[in-house]
Amino acid sequence: MIFVKFINPMLSQQAKKITNIFFDIDYTLLDFEIGHQAAIDLLTREYNKTFSLYFDKIFQVILEIVRSENPNKAKEKNEFFNEITRKMSLLQNSPEPKIWSRELYAVLAGQYAKISLSAPQCIKIADQYWEAVNKNSILYPDARSLIDKLNKRKTPYHLFSSSDYRLVWRNNRWEYEPKYSKDKKIVRITALRAKNILPRSVTIGDPIDKPDLAFYRMMLDSASKALGTIVDPSECLITGDSYIGDVEAPVRKAGFKLGFLIKRDGISGKLSESIYCINNLLEIDV
Repeated sequence: MIFVKFINPMLSQQAKKITNIFFDIDYTLLDFEIGHQAAIDLLTREYNKTFSLYFDKIFQVILEIVRSENPNKAKEKNEFFNEITRKMSLLQNSPEPKIWSRELYAVLAGQYAKISLSAPQCIKIADQYWEAVNKNSILYPDARSLIDKLNKRKTPYHLFSSSDYRLVWRNNRWEYEPKYSKDKKIVRITALRAKNILPRSVTIGDPIDKPDLAFYRMMLDSASKALGTIVDPSECLITGDSYIGDVEAPVRKAGFKLGFLIKRDGISGKLSESIYCINNLLEIDV
């Protein structure tokens, strides 16, 4: 059993009993934006500025929507988001467009930039993008300090992450194959060991992704198997940068005890009885 104490007195004076901690990866532990911008710079050099600007715009708009506290309302107000998701739906065999697919970003950015790209070229662009992201993303300093502390104390922590939705081209359509996509993501996450991130378990959103309840149950099952004991969500802390997928849904749907929304440019505070906003992971002392 570990005790989580809140450094910021605005959050809570009471220590909480926690047995396991779950971390989202991108924008929580890893400064994904640095890696993403390095990838955008690469695309500018390899293709052109218009192409990379649209590639980046697609990503940033989707990220903003997903991070919002009311994604459905945000979607209604964003014409560009609705435009690109309609186009994505026409490109793939799926009832729901895979909005994180960089293959689809390449297709759409090429259309906006009036560049004719074949499917193999779009796959290559996605590979180039992820290679640059992996090479350039770094740990946030607060994440480095917290992870080092957890490693030293042998405190069990776990990672979770949405699918990257890597797509394949088949019969003139883009298709989602969960195993292919998951295998690609595992390679990316395995590289984290070089940064001394040593989780007890890792859960990836292929084929079930957050905020589906089944995803959080997979997280708990994976953690339980890794530890050889039942992991009780009422003794778990979860943190990430997306309000719905990373904190609200696991607390409300799966019964996690505490949820922490990390907003490094935000203001710390209590959002509900079990959900807090923090701007530094070291606001939590474990």
